[in-house]
Amino acid sequence: CIGTPAGRRCAPGAFVLGAWQTGTKHLAALLRASHPEALVPLGNGACWGQWKNDEGGRRWLERAVPASLDPSAQLAAALHCHATLQFYPDSAHRFHKWWEESYWPCKKRCTDVPACEKTYYEKEMWTCKAAALRAHDAAVDLPTVPAGGAFNFTTPWLLRSFYGSRPPRLIALLRSPIDRLVHAFYGHPHYGKKYGVGARRFGEYVTEQVAGWRACERRHGLRRCAIHFEQLGPEPAAVFFHADQIIRGMYAPFVEDWLRAMAGALLCLRTEDLLEPTTRRAALRRAWRHLGL
Repeated sequence: CIGTPAGRRCAPGAFVLGAWQTGTKHLAALLRASHPEALVPLGNGACWGQWKNDEGGRRWLERAVPASLDPSAQLAAALHCHATLQFYPDSAHRFHKWWEESYWPCKKRCTDVPACEKTYYEKEMWTCKAAALRAHDAAVDLPTVPAGGAFNFTTPWLLRSFYGSRPPRLIALLRSPIDRLVHAFYGHPHYGKKYGVGARRFGEYVTEQVAGWRACERRHGLRRCAIHFEQLGPEPAAVFFHADQIIRGMYAPFVEDWLRAMAGALLCLRTEDLLEPTTRRAALRRAWRHLGL
């Protein structure tokens, strides 16, 4: 909590970061039930980075945590931030203004001309998106000390810059990428509508998605594709739903940044340990200890 001219403002002290289809709602329910007085669960609006400008950030700080919080006895926790762990695909135009200040004027210059407007989404859009991505890169690719590879200022580093030397407690729930992919394929209706259902149809979907991913990786590299896949050109953008479920089961490129930016703040738990009766209690104890409960 910090003091401001408008009074005390508190930020969440903990986040369950994700990932998708890993059981974060189940974990949140167990945490709430085990510590109903000490844990103050926050709504989705308390998740980090769900805003597009400075005013949105100010609203987050004003509203994320209730004024009634007693920080000496309670922990305010955003328990449903499943989209935060893997900071894609729109980090380029969620956390700063440079992408949007490049892209939208570029698009307007084209769509104001009838002939250009007709071909924008097939042709000129990629000129605008490439320029916007360059603007993003210029804003976030900072030099390292000592000199070395570019330092990409991603979500974990933004969170660190806000919290400083007192980082929040972070929990990520990770599930077998194959099981998670099957769950997503059958859980989202648009995959069944396009590919059909059953093992053979699922295999066709996976083959197509992996081929699209590997083509991007060969050209742009793993990290670049994991963060910016559909922004990188018409070929990645043409992959059905932009290989999103492949990327959502790809934890390492994202977890690496969290570990580098906020060493000691992140606890990774296996979904399987939380669901298995013989290991559930031990997994919950790890979560409780990490949160200081």
